[in-house]
Amino acid sequence: MENGDVELKTIFPILSDEELMRAVEPIIQEYFENGDTNEACISFEELHAGKKRYRLPYIAIEMAMDHKPSHRELTSVLISDMYGRIVSERDIARAFDELLRNLPDLVLDTPDAATVLANFLARVVADDCLPPRYVYDLSDLAKQTPTSPSNQEGEEQVEPKANGLVNGDANGTPPDTLMNQHSRVTISRAETLLSLKHGLVRLDNVWGVGGGTRPVKSLIRQMVLLLREYLSSSDLHEASRCLQELEVPHFHHELVYEAVIMTIEAVVGPTEEKMVRLLKFLSDAVIITPDMMERGIMRIFEDLDDICLDVPVAHSVLERFLENCEKAGFITHNLVRKLPTRGRKRFVSEGDGGRIKDHLY
Repeated sequence: MENGDVELKTIFPILSDEELMRAVEPIIQEYFENGDTNEACISFEELHAGKKRYRLPYIAIEMAMDHKPSHRELTSVLISDMYGRIVSERDIARAFDELLRNLPDLVLDTPDAATVLANFLARVVADDCLPPRYVYDLSDLAKQTPTSPSNQEGEEQVEPKANGLVNGDANGTPPDTLMNQHSRVTISRAETLLSLKHGLVRLDNVWGVGGGTRPVKSLIRQMVLLLREYLSSSDLHEASRCLQELEVPHFHHELVYEAVIMTIEAVVGPTEEKMVRLLKFLSDAVIITPDMMERGIMRIFEDLDDICLDVPVAHSVLERFLENCEKAGFITHNLVRKLPTRGRKRFVSEGDGGRIKDHLY
């Protein structure tokens, strides 16, 4: 200075991408636990990310891809609250540029990454963090541009270019390096979500309502669909994943109830064996607890008279099913003994001499 005084200025170190990742990850993990966006934003401000601010939403979305829907919803809320305070429209656009460009790598860890990213993209538009023009420009570019050579084996990587929203191009046209088979899926789905009737309103629920607030009828319907899909595919792991994504461990007794009902209604065939296998799998993995298992079966006992009106042989089918469950080791003999005594009037048919039918044949 002219008077000889020395002016001191604080200089913040520029973090590398790896250092920024290590700093951001615990902040987001803690945010997933407490849901406090203000606390997360304060922590982000203390990082002084500078020109690398776009990495904040990038890392948040990348982490959320490996988490459950409720955490993805929290991430969408966080990005919305960061907008205008921590990151700008251009920062968010650049984050999505990088995510689209890196989708071929992201799908290796998260097979449905293209769909998940489409939901995030449509949601930030619905939250007014990005203009719809960004998605529509991407869509136009996807129609005009062949898949990036960078994703073809043996070809040299194309140098990435900045997106129009970042460098201020008048037309905002995204770079052709964003185009690969996975990014095309993302762009197409995001455009579809935005074009739906009342799409922007519906996107508030793009990740689904939280488990505890989801209507009971909706939960029952989804569990029934889950079981039907399992009976068709026999995929235990997929059924387990779908059940856990509902995030309603307190309502798992309903899955047990519906599984037993389907077994009774089928009477004979592969349904019984498949349901025993599924319930054992979920029990062994402690996804369905012994308490939930017993509660679901006790509900069947309580409703058995009504069930027998629709399926006269229900008692015999249920008795056989419970014996198989006990042999499989996930219900106790004490629970089996609680099976109500068979009501004679439910199992007498004309022409059988008044005998109770103990067998199906």
